[in-house]
Amino acid sequence: MTAMSSTTDRAGADASVGAEDRPPGAWQADLGPSMTLASPDIAHQPLIAAGLAPLLGGALLECYPSDITEQDPVNEPALPETLRDAMSFIHRHAAEDVSINAVSAAVHLTPRAVQYLFRRQLGTTPTEYIRRVRLERAHRELLAGSPPNVTVTQIAQRWGFAHTGRFAVLYRQKYGQSPHTTLRHMTAGS
Repeated sequence: MTAMSSTTDRAGADASVGAEDRPPGAWQADLGPSMTLASPDIAHQPLIAAGLAPLLGGALLECYPSDITEQDPVNEPALPETLRDAMSFIHRHAAEDVSINAVSAAVHLTPRAVQYLFRRQLGTTPTEYIRRVRLERAHRELLAGSPPNVTVTQIAQRWGFAHTGRFAVLYRQKYGQSPHTTLRHMTAGS
């Protein structure tokens, strides 16, 4: 068995194990074969070196998922004031049953004009923006992990996600892990 097939077999066996289930230092063991391949001789082999970079980056991201969230443009001065007002309204009322009609009434525009403004300036709809704000708030609450007996279902429902399964799908798409994993890590660390 060659070094490459050994590496492939081990990677395939570990693929079903999530980063949260792995012992500390497991990422170092995973990088061992890559480090062997990354010898000075390999640096002169552009095809091999180019193939290693995404693997190394992927391994690091898998082991150390980011909790950095994108900045919300609500205070961006380049955006029209009406749009900033609508975004601010959404942020202030995210925990309530806010609708596009409520947003449009708050900024004295028609619902269609608000939709157009969001689409043109942000590349999204007001409904998607509301969902994004609520998902971010739920994420913050999961990261806080308190009170200790709080459940993902309670947090999801508090932020307007009636279907926990749909919330979990949206959460995983945005943050790269399940909401249960985030909450479990936060409560385990407390």
